Amino acid sequence: MKINDILYNGLVEGNKELEIDLLAYYPIGKIESDNEIELHYLLHDRWEKTSNPKSLNNQTARFIRILARQDTLVKIRLGMGYIAYEEKAYTDAFKNKSGWTGGDGIFSFNIKNGNDSYNQEDSKTVFVFGDTFVGEISNEDDRRVPPILMPNNTLAYVDGFDTKNVSFEINTDNENQVCAFFNPDNSSLYEGYTALNLVDYSLDNINPYLSGYNPHKLELEFKFPTEFFIDYIDIYNYFDKDHIEYNPQRRGFKDISILLNVDNKYTMFKEISLGKSNSLSDYQEIIIGKKIKGFKIVVDMSNDSGNYQDQSEDLTLYGLNKVKVFSNKQLLKDIEVNTNNVLNKTKKHAWFWLQDGVVINEDLYFLPLLVEPDLTQKEGMQFKISGVSLIKVPIINEVLDTSKQTQKRTPLFYQSESGYQIIYGNAIMPLTKQSGNMYADGYIYVYGYITENYIRKLVVSRVLEKDFENIDLWEYFDGVGYSKNMFDSAPILEHISCEMSVSPITKGINKGKFVAIYQYDVNSSKIAYSIGDTPVGPFSEPTIFYSTENIISKYGNTTYTYNAKAHPHLSLENELLVSYNVNTYQMEHHEKDGDVYRPRFIKLVEIENE
Repeated sequence: MKINDILYNGLVEGNKELEIDLLAYYPIGKIESDNEIELHYLLHDRWEKTSNPKSLNNQTARFIRILARQDTLVKIRLGMGYIAYEEKAYTDAFKNKSGWTGGDGIFSFNIKNGNDSYNQEDSKTVFVFGDTFVGEISNEDDRRVPPILMPNNTLAYVDGFDTKNVSFEINTDNENQVCAFFNPDNSSLYEGYTALNLVDYSLDNINPYLSGYNPHKLELEFKFPTEFFIDYIDIYNYFDKDHIEYNPQRRGFKDISILLNVDNKYTMFKEISLGKSNSLSDYQEIIIGKKIKGFKIVVDMSNDSGNYQDQSEDLTLYGLNKVKVFSNKQLLKDIEVNTNNVLNKTKKHAWFWLQDGVVINEDLYFLPLLVEPDLTQKEGMQFKISGVSLIKVPIINEVLDTSKQTQKRTPLFYQSESGYQIIYGNAIMPLTKQSGNMYADGYIYVYGYITENYIRKLVVSRVLEKDFENIDLWEYFDGVGYSKNMFDSAPILEHISCEMSVSPITKGINKGKFVAIYQYDVNSSKIAYSIGDTPVGPFSEPTIFYSTENIISKYGNTTYTYNAKAHPHLSLENELLVSYNVNTYQMEHHEKDGDVYRPRFIKLVEIENE
């Protein structure tokens, strides 16, 4: 289509309001009429009256209302901007009836060389899916044939743009059982009185550390991903405000030694006697003033001076509430803590949902969500997010070697008791030399969202490529500049989805800017874009450019669509490939119709000049 093409040409009867459905979203240009008219357009579920009924100035709309005082011929012409088309080749490529039979998530990465710029016809793409159906779909009635399996993630490989030859990959274990490629295997998987509690800030409430009963030896090791100059350490001794009557502070550490890791060797630094805590806010500051890679706290078990308990007690426990480590006044959070003694440490029932990722050198990194069951929610939504991890996977001969993956917990998640939430990793845009993006500045931009009053608001951080694994070196956009504190993150766009994308624009009317693609308000029939002047905005208000109502009406009212995103390296410069997920809230619906649960694709195309 071209600018000034006619979208509507018809008669509007006098003194009657006519509502026009253009059947798709278009940027509206000139509006021609024989007589005066009053014009409204539907914007985000509300009707807006235009002050100039002769043009909508390229406002994107689908529904228009026109009121004329007398019979009037009206022409509505296409304006300047973007329109969307269904992309049948990619949609059909993920319609598979045996083995891999549907999945969501669908992030794509060029693992040939990490080039994420447009038109990478010689790429080797790995698609990464979330929850996946494995089994068979009947050719006769599209029902799923039992048994039906669902690993939490699968893969697919594609050479170039060859959608006719998608190679789906399903993982199996030593007994040939279907399983996920990526399962949680790091310290965030455990709960209880674990040592990790001492440096975990993901929740409001304080979960302490407690040793096992009557330990003969007790030490805690705090490990950093790299060396930091440590100003001081604040130790919050054990205190339980809910059980004051039992004198809980007697379990607090007393005589301890601090050992510092300098050049990968521990040396004695200081012996200290900690005081009792009489509140949750009591702490003891220990000045360090050295560059170290970690430290140990060792409890002195001689002379019964390890804690404040009466040693005549049969059961002795040792506890701490928090250990805060500061480098140049920054609270470090990317710390692993190990101990030789813990009261209880239980593995959670949890799985990964793989958020976005990035290729760095010869490795693919993900920032997956740690997900746990939540049976208080309605069917199809019985889960909760409890953390964000980091996975590093080697790329060997243009294939992911998942057997050599490594994992760690990250501090990129926070949940308050009131429901306020911060999560990072829902979109990643590399502007590095390896990414091939023409606006490369050396940074990887990692996006996330704040959830507040059920609205998702986009936030953004950045990190140099070499520092990606060290979360304490990330910087968070605070609305003006950058801060090392995730809680300073400032929203830059509202109504975004939990998975989305931000990509450079290298051609056309918005060349030099950036486009965010997302599902408007996560689970909806509306896919939107916003244009940003820079990777951190300011971004334009959401522009709805595609409706998935045809999919929802086709499969029924339990169907929903969600998490639209772009795939730049599989796109042309003026045709952005966009996927979105289709799902249903009911397992019975999945069983009856195996065609529902799979990604669909569209293309966002810039309108040509006349």
